Amino acid sequence: MINTRWYTHPFAIFCFTILALGSALTIYITTFIKIDDAFSKFIKQQNLDVFYKLSSTAWVTIIVLSILFALVACGLVLVYIYYKKVVELYHMQKNFLNGFTHELKTPVTSLKLFIETLSLHELPREEQLKCIEFMKKDTDRLSHNISQILNLGKMEDKKYSLDLSKIYLSDFLPGIVRKNAHTLKDVDIKITGAKDVVVFADYALFESLVMNLLSNAVVYNDKDKVKIVIHITDMKDEVKISFSDNGIGLQGADKNKIFKKYYRVKKVVKGSGIGLYLAQHIAKLHKGSLTAESSGEGKGSVFYMKFKKGSYYAI
Repeated sequence: MINTRWYTHPFAIFCFTILALGSALTIYITTFIKIDDAFSKFIKQQNLDVFYKLSSTAWVTIIVLSILFALVACGLVLVYIYYKKVVELYHMQKNFLNGFTHELKTPVTSLKLFIETLSLHELPREEQLKCIEFMKKDTDRLSHNISQILNLGKMEDKKYSLDLSKIYLSDFLPGIVRKNAHTLKDVDIKITGAKDVVVFADYALFESLVMNLLSNAVVYNDKDKVKIVIHITDMKDEVKISFSDNGIGLQGADKNKIFKKYYRVKKVVKGSGIGLYLAQHIAKLHKGSLTAESSGEGKGSVFYMKFKKGSYYAI
């Protein structure tokens, strides 16, 4: 990163510009009034029979100049805010590329290692099957990451067409945990609450939503044992699923930012920064909502998925 002196920082330049404009306007008005006052004194000293005062046209000029200054100042403020947003987005995109590159590189490296092992060594059939099983898992991981990017693009362009099907949560949620046992290794996951709850959703997207929440609970956790409790609540007009974890928790400012694209809590360097953004998009696509709560830093988080019963969801 290039080191710059404080007076070349954009915020300093912005302040200097506002100060220069304000000073120029102040000097102009002050000088104008002083000249008018001097002219009035000259008339009195010369006993000239002339009645003079600052004309209304001059006051209009001063008011117009003041308004123009205010408009220019507002414009500069908006430009500076836009600049800050662009810089923030740039850093988020950079973090996303670093994180997502890691997410792709890890399974690729693993696949390469297994392929080299199989090609260079004569392994017993049992060992070959183990290698193939690991390779399948790495392939699934790659496919999942790529699918997330493709699906996100379609949803942002409003081109994704939902393929709704009936999903039994009592079977669906444990099935996801079993299917992703290698990713959720050593994670204590409990599923509680209502039984026999049925929802209508896009199976692939709904699975992606749940996995993003589970992965988020694992990544943002500094405990020796990661614990997650999934609770299903069958309410009168909606279905609510909560995901409680014992992770690093959320500070007040993070609660409103974690669903933004590319945003990641600063303490954690892993992850791509699009998981929760994608999850919330999926919830909205199903006419639902996704929110987060936390008692504070180090006290874990709770994510709530709520879906209204109706054309998309039913009991």
